[in-house]
Amino acid sequence: MQSSPTSKDRPYGILIAVALLIAIVVVYSGVARCDFISFDDPAHVYKNPIVRAGLTGNGVMKAFTETHTAVWVPLTTISFMTDVSLFGLNPSAMHLENVAWHAGAAVLLFLALRRLTGRLWPSAIVAALFGLHPVNVESVAWITERKNVLCGFFFMLALYAWSWWAMERRILGWWGTFLALAASLLAKPMAVTFPCVLLLLDFWPLQRFPRVAWYRLLLEKVPLFLLCAATSYMAAHAADSSKFVVTYAQLPFPARVTNAICSYGGYLADLALPQNLTLFYAHPRVAQWWPAAAMLTGLLAALGLALWRRREQPYLLAGLLIFLGVLVPSLGFVQVGEQARADRFVYLAEIGIFIAVVWLLDAALPKNGRLRAAVAAVPIAAFSVVTFNQTEHWENDLSLFRHTLEVAPMDSAMMSLWLNALDTNPKRAEAAQALIETKPRFGYQSGHWDLLGRLHLTLGNIPAAEEDFRKGLALSPNDRMLHTNHALALASEGENAGAEAEFKTALADGPGTYAAHINYATFLERQGRKQEARAEYAKALQLTLTDEGLAIALRKLDERLKP
Repeated sequence: MQSSPTSKDRPYGILIAVALLIAIVVVYSGVARCDFISFDDPAHVYKNPIVRAGLTGNGVMKAFTETHTAVWVPLTTISFMTDVSLFGLNPSAMHLENVAWHAGAAVLLFLALRRLTGRLWPSAIVAALFGLHPVNVESVAWITERKNVLCGFFFMLALYAWSWWAMERRILGWWGTFLALAASLLAKPMAVTFPCVLLLLDFWPLQRFPRVAWYRLLLEKVPLFLLCAATSYMAAHAADSSKFVVTYAQLPFPARVTNAICSYGGYLADLALPQNLTLFYAHPRVAQWWPAAAMLTGLLAALGLALWRRREQPYLLAGLLIFLGVLVPSLGFVQVGEQARADRFVYLAEIGIFIAVVWLLDAALPKNGRLRAAVAAVPIAAFSVVTFNQTEHWENDLSLFRHTLEVAPMDSAMMSLWLNALDTNPKRAEAAQALIETKPRFGYQSGHWDLLGRLHLTLGNIPAAEEDFRKGLALSPNDRMLHTNHALALASEGENAGAEAEFKTALADGPGTYAAHINYATFLERQGRKQEARAEYAKALQLTLTDEGLAIALRKLDERLKP
């Protein structure tokens, strides 16, 4: 069992904690000028009615009983409500609070590792890597990802509390762990693997397995497992009731499994050489058998080596299993959204890799203080510079959009995300033009022609839009969205007969899409056909029970229809 920190180390520990806080605040200072972005921020924050109302009893109750975009994160929602009560809808204040939670998580990680291992400097380096690594910019610079940094803060607090229980049998340590884990899970269910992490810590550094019966180690964690199981149920319920969950018909199981295995390689590459980090990594949507086989072989070889060296270098096995295990809930077996992986998913799992690498180097390097300091300082300084620069890309929709174009080929899912963002972007014409200029970078499927046509509509280039939609329809003549958008293009040129024919085609086989009904209703209302428009608005409202604006528009139309 590792010894606890000595009083001799305490002044250094305080200085390291303060230095870590200052470094993280400085490196992330650029987020203070960042605005909201159009991805999830509207649903979670500035268009969320319970958040906009500030901290209220009714809002707190709804935070626990309602979900937002397929996630159940009541503590995160309450934190946003509190922000609004204190600062209003102020993106700068909300970004800086994200920085504070992240910095606090890094300091708690340092304190927890120092107590658990008795090692000051390796613990400090792991915490610095976690606090300053560029892969965590998404979690800090994206207001919606408050759930990530809040979850991480309480996850680290639970680790620190556990050290008091495992090392000194203080009952307050056990209850502190339970309460901190509950808070972490209420911020985001990502912490469901926490009890398994504790079992790995029992192996190393606590070395409790030879001294304590395995069933006793398991028994003391049963309440924690039950807490995680209850949260998993709530998370699954929220996902099942959401339109964002991808079915197995849409994304087959073999594609999910091979993507999960390949994602491990992607995360490892990003941790080692963080370049081309972006908001969205497109899912291949097909099975990648050979890359997955190669990656699985590498992972099994690393795991085999760690097992072989488990007595001499137990931190290798513990760190690798923490990395592999903590990522499991985010690997896409239950797929929410279109991404293959995401930087935010590795926020906790990366700690396992940092532990394995730092302790391995600590054992391998000669006892030369200057050499050790240089080996630690160079990557930390390099990561800090990249992180500082990476925060600039999150300043607003357009800056994030430009960066994405520079580093990631566009697929139709990413294009759709950006088109939705363009609706409220004051510089949407500039952004649309930049998107159009990427067209040599993707293949010409019907969906791509549809998206290009919508971009040309945004720019007011109606003939080009019509041409794009016709090309798309030649490939997919039954695509309702293509017919709807083609109708919009025709209506823009005053070809009302052709537009109505296209709308009717889009709606020919039963209920259409929300967009088809709402656009057809708008078209009819402009022609003075208000009764028909009302019927289409009502159909659109049936497809989206949460669209308050549409309900208001329908009521106003009813008022205008009164004799």
